Amino acid sequence: MSLRDLALSPVYLAQAAAFIARTERLPEAAGPRTGQNGQGARMRLLVLGDSSGAGVGVAHQDQALIGQMLQHLAPVTSVRWQVRARSGATTAQARQMLQGAGMFDIAVLALGVNDVLRQTSARRFAKD
Repeated sequence: MSLRDLALSPVYLAQAAAFIARTERLPEAAGPRTGQNGQGARMRLLVLGDSSGAGVGVAHQDQALIGQMLQHLAPVTSVRWQVRARSGATTAQARQMLQGAGMFDIAVLALGVNDVLRQTSARRFAKD
């Protein structure tokens, strides 16, 4: 970090805070967060994360990340799936969301943006 960046860091922080405050909060996608689709060999799938995992920006889970994955997986396998995601979640909070998730074969992690916005250190992010 340069001396100039250090001197301007209060300005950068104020700009970031103003940006976050002005950002519109969109609702999470409606629809079930667990289910079973398809037939054939069994797979247990978990989507864990933040707004992108929760389907923010689309109306229904069928259009969200899980819905798009099921569209491709269900024709060839039986998928027992669950979405454990929340808008604004950090990596540390996602770890807590894992409680009670049970076993899964594949996990899709949609995390990181909120850690950056909260200035989580790289060391803490890796630990979480």
